[in-house]
Amino acid sequence: LGDVYKRQKYRKEKERRKYKTENLKVGMKIATYISVRGDMKMRHILIATHGLLASGARSTMEFLIGNVDNVDYITAYVDGQKPINEQIEEYFAKIPQEDEVVIFTDIKGGSVNQKMIPYCVRENTFLVSGFNLAVLIEVTMTPEKLTNEFLKAKIEEAREQLCLVEIEKNNTEESDDDFLL
Repeated sequence: LGDVYKRQKYRKEKERRKYKTENLKVGMKIATYISVRGDMKMRHILIATHGLLASGARSTMEFLIGNVDNVDYITAYVDGQKPINEQIEEYFAKIPQEDEVVIFTDIKGGSVNQKMIPYCVRENTFLVSGFNLAVLIEVTMTPEKLTNEFLKAKIEEAREQLCLVEIEKNNTEESDDDFLL
């Protein structure tokens, strides 16, 4: 009888997780499509970095918010990868011209950032340099059409996430409330 109960409990938990995941995916799909003058357009997010930072950022986003089908990445200068120019050309070849693209790069003025600049003449394309997870998630999940002003505001908010967390080291009696000041 105990084994039957455990199997039933396991099935219920599995179904609950499946339902929760489906809700996240539905929510994410709603957020990835934007309404522009009554037409539905897709928002594409491209994370392009030196090394494997881009793939790690996408993996972390998927862990935190679930489905990130509209987020792609380019890992530049990694052994076994195609040259960066080829990766960029292949990426933009598959994106419809009317869709929105937000490119996130790691270093302003770096080679990856410079290779993205020619693609910014494309309509509805934005380039953000020096990203963090806060801005990646915010932009990915925002359902409204993006503007330069909106992105500047989100970048400023994301900057606030970058701070030195100082912990008083002389305090011998600590509580959970004291940890993050």
